[in-house]
Amino acid sequence: MPTLNSEAFLTPRLESIRRQTLKDWELVVVDSQSDDATLSMIDAFAGQGGVVRVYQGPRDGIYTNINRSIEYAQGDYIYIATSDDTMADDCLEKMVQALDQHPSCGMAHCSLRMLDSVGERFEHDWWESRSTFARSAGEMRHKTHVRRAPYDGLLHMLGETVYISLTQLLVRRTVFDCIGMFRSDWGSISDYYWDMRAALTADTVHVGDTWASWRVHETQATASAAIGQQSHTEKIDDMIKCALRDSEGDLPAEVRAKVDAWLKDAEELRRFLTEVHHAPGRAARWAYLGKQMLRGSGPAKDYVFGKVLRDQPMAERSPKLVEGWLQSVGLDPFDRVVASS
Repeated sequence: MPTLNSEAFLTPRLESIRRQTLKDWELVVVDSQSDDATLSMIDAFAGQGGVVRVYQGPRDGIYTNINRSIEYAQGDYIYIATSDDTMADDCLEKMVQALDQHPSCGMAHCSLRMLDSVGERFEHDWWESRSTFARSAGEMRHKTHVRRAPYDGLLHMLGETVYISLTQLLVRRTVFDCIGMFRSDWGSISDYYWDMRAALTADTVHVGDTWASWRVHETQATASAAIGQQSHTEKIDDMIKCALRDSEGDLPAEVRAKVDAWLKDAEELRRFLTEVHHAPGRAARWAYLGKQMLRGSGPAKDYVFGKVLRDQPMAERSPKLVEGWLQSVGLDPFDRVVASS
C-alpha cells in the first residue's frame, strides 16, 4: 500500500483489510514522507496484530512506490491496496481461491463498486453497465469465468482500460517476473500500459461475486489525467503501441500475423468515435458521417446501419469486434465453462 498524506480515507481502507475473511496476509506500506497523521494511523493499525511492515520512500510517484511495495512483499500473490479505496470482506479470500483453482491464470479480477468522496455508492454504476469489461462480459460479469489472453489486452486497443482499478486485481508474482514492474512514463494513467501488457500475456479469472471499490474524489491521482483531451488521447495511443511492441514475443503466432491490421482497424474506430462524440451538433455530426460514408469508412457504415436498425450504440458493440478478431484465427476469448456467482 503506497501512502502520501492519506489520512482522509485511510481509516476505511485499513478497516477493510482488518475485516478480510482471509487472515494469511501481510501489509507492506511504503510511505512517501507523509506530514499528516498517516504514519500514526498505520502504527495504531499494526499494534492490533497482523504482519505489517512500513518503509519510507522518496516522493517520486505512486508507481515507483507501488514497485517498492511489491519488491518488499514476500507472498506469491500481490494485491495493490490503494489507500483511498476499500473492498468486500471476502475479496482476498475469493480471489485467492480463484487463482488456486485456476493455476493457468496469472491474475484474478473482481467486480468494481464506484464510490463518491464520502464513501457512498453511486446510484447509477458506470462500471456495471458501460465499462469495456462489462460490455465485453455481458451477463458473465456476474459469474466466475476465465478470460484467455490476449483478449483483454486487445480490448485495450479500443482506447479504454479494461481493468478500471488496480484494486480489482490479485496478481501472481510470476506475472511481474515475466513483464516487469509499473512504468511511470505516462503520468497518472501509466497503469494502462501495465494492464495491457499483463492481459496480453496472462489469462485472467474473473470473480463475479465479490468486489473492490474505486473512490472518486478531487485529490485522487487520476484527477489530473485530462481525460478526453488531446494529450490524454496521445498517451493512450502511445501506451497501446508500446504494449503491443513489448509483448510481441508473448503473443500466439496467429495473433502476431494479424495484430498490425487489427491495430489499424482499432485506430480508425477510435478516431471515428472521437470525431462523432465531439461534433458540435447534430448537423455537423451527420455531415461528418456523410463524408466518411463516401470514403468507404467501415466504422461509419456500421454506425449508420446501427442507427437505422436501432441496434446497440456502436461503442457498446465494439468489444464484439475484438472477439471476432480472435475467433477468425481460431481462438476463443473465454473459457465457456462458468460457475454461478
